[in-house]
Amino acid sequence: MREPLVPPLAAIATGIFAAQFAAFERAELLAGIAAFSLLSLFCLARGMRRWSGLLCLLALALAGAWRGTASRTGPPPFLDADRDEILVFNGCVAEPSVVRDGRLQFVLEIEPGTRARVTRYPAQDEILPELGYGQVVEFEGRARPTRNFGNPGAFDYAGHLARQNIYWNVTARTPPAALPGERCGTRWRAGLFAIRDAAGRRIDRLYAASPFQTAMLRAILLGDASQLERVWTDEFRATGTFHALVISGAHVGALSLFFLILLRALSIPPPAATLVTVIAAWIYAGITGFGTPVVRAASAVTLLLATQIFYRRRRLVNALAAIALGFLLADPEQLLEASFQLSFLAVGLLGAVALPWLEVHVEPFRAGLRRLWLARWDMRLPPRVAQWRVELRLLAETLTLALRLPPRAAGFLVALPLRFALATGALLVSSAILQAGLALPMAYYFHRFSWSGFTANAFVIPLMSAIVPLGFLSSATGWEWTAGMAARLLDLCQSVVHWHAVREPVLRVPDPPLWLGLAMGSAIVAVAVTMEAGRAVRWAARGIATGLLAVILWHPFAPRVDPGWLELTAIDVGQGDALLAAFPGGGILLVDGGGVRSFDPKSRPRLDMGEDVVAPYLWTRSMRRVDWIAVTHPDQDHIGGVAALVRNFRPKELWLGAAPPPASPQYRQWQELLETAAECGVLAVTLNAGDRRDFGAVRMDVLAPPLIRGASLSPNNGSLVIRLQYGERAFLLPGDIERRIETGLLRSGLVTPADVLKLAHHGSRTSTSDPFLAAVRPAIALVSAGHANPYGHPHPDVLRRLTDQGIAVLRTDELGMVTIRTDGHRLDVEANRWKRRRTGSLPAFER
Repeated sequence: MREPLVPPLAAIATGIFAAQFAAFERAELLAGIAAFSLLSLFCLARGMRRWSGLLCLLALALAGAWRGTASRTGPPPFLDADRDEILVFNGCVAEPSVVRDGRLQFVLEIEPGTRARVTRYPAQDEILPELGYGQVVEFEGRARPTRNFGNPGAFDYAGHLARQNIYWNVTARTPPAALPGERCGTRWRAGLFAIRDAAGRRIDRLYAASPFQTAMLRAILLGDASQLERVWTDEFRATGTFHALVISGAHVGALSLFFLILLRALSIPPPAATLVTVIAAWIYAGITGFGTPVVRAASAVTLLLATQIFYRRRRLVNALAAIALGFLLADPEQLLEASFQLSFLAVGLLGAVALPWLEVHVEPFRAGLRRLWLARWDMRLPPRVAQWRVELRLLAETLTLALRLPPRAAGFLVALPLRFALATGALLVSSAILQAGLALPMAYYFHRFSWSGFTANAFVIPLMSAIVPLGFLSSATGWEWTAGMAARLLDLCQSVVHWHAVREPVLRVPDPPLWLGLAMGSAIVAVAVTMEAGRAVRWAARGIATGLLAVILWHPFAPRVDPGWLELTAIDVGQGDALLAAFPGGGILLVDGGGVRSFDPKSRPRLDMGEDVVAPYLWTRSMRRVDWIAVTHPDQDHIGGVAALVRNFRPKELWLGAAPPPASPQYRQWQELLETAAECGVLAVTLNAGDRRDFGAVRMDVLAPPLIRGASLSPNNGSLVIRLQYGERAFLLPGDIERRIETGLLRSGLVTPADVLKLAHHGSRTSTSDPFLAAVRPAIALVSAGHANPYGHPHPDVLRRLTDQGIAVLRTDELGMVTIRTDGHRLDVEANRWKRRRTGSLPAFER
C-alpha cells in the first residue's frame, strides 16, 4: 500500500469522534481492543491477511475511542467567591500585556494549570503598565467564569479558552502592580518572549510611519494581532486569504525554505543545514507562543527533513498521516477543532489530489524545458513532450539566427516564459483544488465561499512566502532596505486582495444538511482514491463532487421555521437586542442586530455582533435571506451589528425609527448603515406611529415614534415600538423607550394587552412603569441583557414588579436564546439552556 498510515489514522479518528458523542466504559473498550487484536493475530497466522487487517483497524478504532474517553476535559476549577465580590489576585504573568481598544489585557497564572484573562479599564490620565512574562503581580478585581453566547451553533469560546487553561475573565479594579524582586515562569520561555519583544520593538521602529504595516507585520511574523483593525482584515476574509495573516504552516514553511536555501548557498553540509532549519522552525514556534498550528507545522518540517536525511522517499500524505496520528494520540480533542481539520485537509488535498494531477499534466512539460538545446534529451520524455521540445527548438533556432544568440541563451529565452506559465498554472490549479476541497468546512465553520480565492491565493501565497523571510531578516538585523522590500510586497499583497475584494460576489453559505456534508466528504475521498483509476471513473468521481459542491453553494433548502406559527426569538447577543420574528406564511423579520460598545472612540470593536453572533445563528437555521430588518434606534447595542446583517442577508427593506441629530455620537454609524443599505440595493424606510403592515394572518402596528417629534427626543425615546398580533396572541416590542414615551402611548390609547412583552431598555428602571405594565398585562416578560453586565440590568425593582404581578420572566443572560411560538391560541416556550425538555406548552400562561 502506498500510504500505509492512512487506514490506521482513519480508524483512530473514527474512534475519537465516536467518543465525543457516546459514553463508553474504559473496561469494555480495553476488552474489545484485546479481543480484536487476538483475532487479528489469529487471522494473520492463518494467512487471512485481509481479515487480519480489518480486525486490526477495528481494534485501532476502539483504541481511539478509549483515548478519546480518557482525555475528556474535567470540570473547571471552582472559585469560592460571589459574583460581585472583590478579590485580591496574586499570580504570574503567563502572557505579556497588550493594549487593545484602550484596555490593558494579559493572562495571569493563578496556580499551575489555572489561568485567567485580566482586563484593566484605565481611569482618566492613568498610564497603563507594561507587564512582561514572568512578573509576579497583585491587584484587586472581580472574576467571572468564561461564558459562551447561548445560541445553537455558537462558537465554544469557553471551551477554546479552557484548552489554554483559562477559566475566568477578571476585571482589575486596581492597577496591576509588579512585586519587586519576585519572578516566576521558566528561563527558556522568558528568553523566547524576550526575543519576541525585541523583534516587535524593531518592527515598530522600522514601520513607525505606517500603523497598517506595523500591525500587519506583527500579526504575520509574531502572531500579535493586538494592533490589527477589523477594517484592515475584512477584505482578506472576503477573498479567502485571511489565512495568510494568521501564523500557520505556510509561514513556518516559508521560513524553513529560506533557511535551507541560505545554508545551502553558504555550502553548509545538508545534515547540518537540515538540523539548523529544524531548530529555527522550533524557535519560531516558541516565539509565536507555541500555538497549535505552528507546532503542527514545525513537526511536519522536522519529519519531512528527517526523511530526507535518511534517504527515504517523501510521501506527503503518509507523512501527514504520521503527524496527525501523533497529535491525535497526544490530544484527541483536536479532532473537532476547525484549525486541525482545515490544516490537515488542505495538505491532504495537495498531496492526494493536486500533486498527482500536476505530476501527470504539468511535471512532464517542466521536465521538457530542461536542456532544451540537447536533442538526445528527447528520448527520456513522453512522445507528446518530445514533440513539443522539437517545436520549441525550432523557435530557439529562429532566435539564434535572428538575434545571433548562442543556442543555450536562445533556449533559455524560449523556456523562461513557459516555466513562468507552468508555475502560474500549477498555483492556480492547486488553489482551485483547495478552494473546492475546503468548501464544506468553510461553509460549516465560516459560512463563506470565495470565488476570488481561486486566483487571489495564487498571488497572495507567493507574496507572503517572500514577506515572511524579509520581515524576519529586517527584525533580526534592523536593515531598512529589507524592511522596505517587505513593506512594498505587503502593499502589493493588499492591492491584490483589494482588487479581488471589490469584484467578489457576496456568497454566504448556511449550514449544509448532515446528509449533504457526509456525501460531500465521501466524494472528496473518492476523488483522491480514483486519481490513478480509469478516465471514466475519475471523471465520474469529479462530476459527483462538483455537483454536490454546487448544491452546497446553491443551498436550495427552506429555512427551518414552523409553518403556521408566529415565532419570536430573542437571540443572545449579550448586552443588546436582536429579535427574530418568523411569520406563519414564511416571512422573516429581524429587529435590531446587537452590538458592542467600544471603549476607544477611534477604533471599532473587534467583535461584530451581526457578523459573529447573529448571522451564524441564522445560518444554522438555513436562512439565506431575511425579508426585513428593523432598527429600533441608533444606540450601539442595537445598531452595531445591523450593517453586517444587511450585507449578508440583503433584506427587501430596512425599517428605521427616529434619525439621530447630526451632532450626536450615533449619527456617523447611522449614516454608514444607510450607505451600506444603498450599496446593497436595500430600500430604507422610516416608520412612524400609525403605520401598519399585514403579513398574512399577522398584523404589525407601529406605535412609535410619532410622526412629529420634538428636538429634545433622546435616542432611546425615538425607538420604534412594534406590536405583532396573530389570532388571540400579541407580542409587544418597545425598543428602549422610557417612561416619557410610555406615558404618551398610554394617553393616546395605543397600548393594549399583549401576551409577551420584550422589556424596554433591557429591564432598566427607567422603563416598564407600573401603569404601562398594568395596561399591557403580559403573561411573559422577555429580557435581553448581558450576563453580569455593569449596568445592573434587569433592575431589581423591575423584576420585583413583574414577580408581584405573576409575570414569567425569561432572561437571555440566564437562559441564552429564548424562543416563544404561537399558533394564534397557545404559547410554546423554548430556551437554549433548558435541559431535558426542548419545548413545552405552558397552560399557566393562558389568559
